[in-house]
Parts: sequence; C-alpha cells; structure tokens
Amino acid sequence: MSFKGRQPVTRSARYFRAPMAMLVLAAALLGRPVCAEVYRWVDEQGNVHFSDSAAAPAGKKYEPPAANVIRSDIESSAAYFREQREAREAQQAQKAAAEQAAAQRQAACEQARQRKTFLEQHPAHRLRLPTDDGPVQMTPDQWDKRMNDTRAVIEQACG
Repeated sequence: MSFKGRQPVTRSARYFRAPMAMLVLAAALLGRPVCAEVYRWVDEQGNVHFSDSAAAPAGKKYEPPAANVIRSDIESSAAYFREQREAREAQQAQKAAAEQAAAQRQAACEQARQRKTFLEQHPAHRLRLPTDDGPVQMTPDQWDKRMNDTRAVIEQACG
C-alpha cells in the first residue's frame, strides 16, 4: 500500500468529524434570527396572556416596542434643536434690523451734514424758496430756522 500524497486518517480524527459537522449544522440553524409572532389576549377573568397563536377571537398581534429607542428623548432632543434654531434665527433677524437702522441713521447723518455745508456756503440772500406765486428770496429768519433744524437732525442722527 502506497500513501502517496495522502496522510493516513487516524482513529481520533474519524471520531472528531461527526461531532464537528453536527456543531457546524447546529450553529447554522441556531444562528438565524427567530421570527415568531406574539399574540396578546385577555381571558374571561381579565387575565392577560401572551402566546404564539391567537387563542381568542379578540386576540391581537402584540407589537413590542423597538429596542433601544426612547421616543421621549428623541422628541425632547428635536424640541431642543428646534428652539435653538428659532433663537438663532430671531437673533439674526434682530441683528439685520439693527444693521439696517444703523445704515439709515448714517445716511440721514450724511445728508444732514451736506445740507449744513450747503447752508453755510449759501447765505439767505442767495437762496430762493418755491411758492405758488413763484420763487421768493429766503429771509434771514427762515435761513436760521433751517440751519437750526439741520443741526438738530445732525445731533440726533450722528450722535
């Protein structure tokens, strides 16, 4: 007898094959998830029962809650993030409104300063006011009133 390329099978190896094959088969069968339906029903005495078949006509399929999901935590987290987003949006809107108001004040300040410069360069006898009867020369009192109004606007708008 020649054993070219083959090794002899020992007695202990032969007895080891069958249990190993059964172990692999059992692991394959038991490793699959078990999907059984569970029914919840109440008997005549009011006792609650759980079984794999609907024992009574009123038996309803029991749906266990999802594992590792706590709905109240999810809802509270969502509410927290919603509040944070709303607060951030309100703050951005308030900042934009403040920037717009500052820009309007700056424009009013610049316009009032230009008006003051114009009034300083043009005395009352050189200015004319439009009326229904035609242009009329500005009086020194009118010029003083316009200059005081312009200074008040500068004081208010320019700070």
